[in-house]
This record gives sequence, structure tokens and C-alpha cells, in this order.
Amino acid sequence: MKKLYFVSMSGGKDSTATAIYMLKHYPRNKLRFIFADTGWEHPKTYEYIKYLEKRLKIRIFTVKSKKYNNMEDLCIAKKMFPNRVKKFCTTELKIIPIMELYTRYKDKVIELYQLLVLELMKVKKEKAKIFGKQTLLMHQNLDNGKN
Repeated sequence: MKKLYFVSMSGGKDSTATAIYMLKHYPRNKLRFIFADTGWEHPKTYEYIKYLEKRLKIRIFTVKSKKYNNMEDLCIAKKMFPNRVKKFCTTELKIIPIMELYTRYKDKVIELYQLLVLELMKVKKEKAKIFGKQTLLMHQNLDNGKN
């Protein structure tokens, strides 16, 4: 079984730092970089994702929600805007699309970095339960994983 490491890329400093760390400590052929497009990103975010691909010499795969076209579509369906209590946008537009991709490769993927380290911590514990035991099994301290 080929071990793959999925690295979630948001276009921010934390995911960029995680990508650089992973590129320094893991073989490139075992890394897969993923960008969850909410359809509501600032144009500079899209530019930065393309810049990272060129600068780091990587391919960043884009995933989107199958249920909602974009943030506007999600807000209309929910009949509200996300807020500090109802953080459904992260779950619906980022976590679920990445988890759907992960599920297709779950026999090959050993780790899903960044998504769980940063995004999942923002979601209430009961929301995390929708992914069951996989969520717990995927998280591993970056320093413990070696090739």
C-alpha cells in the first residue's frame, strides 16, 4: 500500500507553513495538496494558490461542495449567515468536500494534515462526529510521522 499524505491548503500562512514542512520532511511523491474552494474566496487567494503551485513546484487539487455551489448558495439554503455559533460554512464547504476526497483514497492515505489541525478544532465536537472514528485515526503529531 502506497502511503499518501493529504495537506489541506487554504492559501493562508498556516497551510503554507504546513506545506513547506511536509515538503522538507516527506517524499514529494507521497504528498497530495488540496484546496477547498468555497466559491467565495478573494481573487488574491486564487492567485496565491497558483503562485504556490509554481513556487513550491507542486500540484494543488481543488475540491468543491457537491451540495452547494458557493457560500451564497449555502446561506440561501440555510436561510442565515454563518456566525460564531453556527459555523456551518467550514463544515459544508471545506471539511465535507475534503473528507469526500479522502474517503475515495482512504486505503492509501495515512494522514490528513492541516484540515484537522486547524479547521476541525474550530468546529464543535458534535459536528466532528459525522466523520466517526476516521477523524481520530487521521490525526497524528507531525513530528511523529516519518516517510
